[in-house]
Amino acid sequence: MITKRGLVPLLISLAILGCNKKESPTEPQVNNTPTIERIVVNPSEPFMNEEVTLECRARDENNNELSYDWRCDGGYFNNIDKKQVIWNAPNSTGEYHITAKVEDPEGKSASRTEELKVTSRFDTAYVVGDGYVDSERPDFISQRDESDVLSLIHWFGTDRSNTAYLKFIMDNIEGNVKSARLLLDVIGGSGSIENPSFYLHEASQSWSEYAISYNNQPAINLNPEYHFNLPWDNRNVDTVSFDITSLAKKWISSPSQNKGFCLKPSLQMDGGYSFTSKEATNWPWTQPPRIIVEKEH
Repeated sequence: MITKRGLVPLLISLAILGCNKKESPTEPQVNNTPTIERIVVNPSEPFMNEEVTLECRARDENNNELSYDWRCDGGYFNNIDKKQVIWNAPNSTGEYHITAKVEDPEGKSASRTEELKVTSRFDTAYVVGDGYVDSERPDFISQRDESDVLSLIHWFGTDRSNTAYLKFIMDNIEGNVKSARLLLDVIGGSGSIENPSFYLHEASQSWSEYAISYNNQPAINLNPEYHFNLPWDNRNVDTVSFDITSLAKKWISSPSQNKGFCLKPSLQMDGGYSFTSKEATNWPWTQPPRIIVEKEH
């Protein structure tokens, strides 16, 4: 039994022992390598020459401040040392690689590479079949007798008319269509024209440019897709352009419905236009009929 007299020395001894006890050293903190979780790309499939916003989303378990470095094998950056940068896509389509690198103050680093597909904002579909029919020459085949011209004529007050037929392939165009325009290069006509306009009718039957004539025309939808006006004087006109966006979207989404179309002059038209066909070689500054498709994200 410890008496009160013996308790005091015991407590003093324990206190001395406690003061002399050495504490265990603190273990040094481990510096972990940072990680890149993802690279955010907007837009994800850029067009040529488009500005693209890139953001490197990285994580550091030690909450170190990270430095950033960006590299690419095409195009160029506005800056390369920020978490978020602007990359300017190159002037040609293809697949390009973007690499982001992060580094902590002690030199531990991580990198990640993304592959970006750069596409063109515009696609061009050139005519693959064309010709025109002449009411005064019912067996006339333009591919055989006058292949370099597409004629669109109506003489007011008569039955004389020329109707042009065109066919395009659209199913190789990818992406979201913003707009589509039909372009025709003008190579002549009757000069000043009264009420120059035409209707665009979809063909509902397949046809061959080597067999089409006034007596052998394909069936067409009776209701026209569009009604377009032409310049009243074609002597100073190089190219005419018409918005056919809704038709192009239909053909791209449902290629089997694409059998081409005809340009039918209005009954009020008095005069005519001549356009280049795909066989035209006498006018080297011109192009064949084409549809220019603009895409969007």
